[in-house]
Amino acid sequence: MSQCIIISLLSTVLLLSSVEASLFSASAHRELEQMKIRVDMVHDKLISESCPEPDLQRTRRRLDHSTVAVDFEIETQLYRYLTHLLIQCRNNKVDFSTTPVISTTEPTPTSTTGSPLPPECLTAINLSESWRLDHSGSRLQPVNGDYKMDPRDMIAAGRPWFRFIGNAGNKLADFCVPMMSCGTVATLWSNSTMPSSVGVVSQITIYSHNAGICGLNSFRGSVMRCSTAANDLIYRYDDENRHGRYGFCGMNA
Repeated sequence: MSQCIIISLLSTVLLLSSVEASLFSASAHRELEQMKIRVDMVHDKLISESCPEPDLQRTRRRLDHSTVAVDFEIETQLYRYLTHLLIQCRNNKVDFSTTPVISTTEPTPTSTTGSPLPPECLTAINLSESWRLDHSGSRLQPVNGDYKMDPRDMIAAGRPWFRFIGNAGNKLADFCVPMMSCGTVATLWSNSTMPSSVGVVSQITIYSHNAGICGLNSFRGSVMRCSTAANDLIYRYDDENRHGRYGFCGMNA
């Protein structure tokens, strides 16, 4: 009787070990697929922002994949490399003359993969219009021939995160911009303190220059830092006010 119990217990232990190994394998595969998705998202961002970008599929094909752990390490290194290129491209300091050095050796148990970019940073829309840099009150209008109504448009689009890039500058203006600038009537700006930690959402106050008064109206907004680069920030309009010709002004810092 005791021998049967021991055999039964051993069978149970072996079965549990097999189940645990299967669950671990499934978890590892999920993490690998999630990392591949992150890599593809950053790669798509490089393309959408007209940045030079490496042939991702070709790079993947030439790598000597073996175990799931090695594949995960390779995808993580690709993610870091593409993220570096994206940040550098946004800062207009990108150098694509070198290719990534990617190790295909089995990672040690103590190796770290680093923190991925916050997902908001990958899905944020880009404000790149040159008229957002007009601070002279010159009454420039967007191409559609009407003054901008950013709060209305942001609310209608589901309050997306947005960043300033290219011809629009690299950050939200931090000073009172004259009226009739930035493609609108009442300009929007913020002198709130910007966050220093990556991925942390901070609340900011957005001010308007309206009726000749700086700071006549104030609105709620959010900001998040996407990387340690100086002005790698994204913003969100959180207020309920959707009326009036208000527009976000950019600047180069």
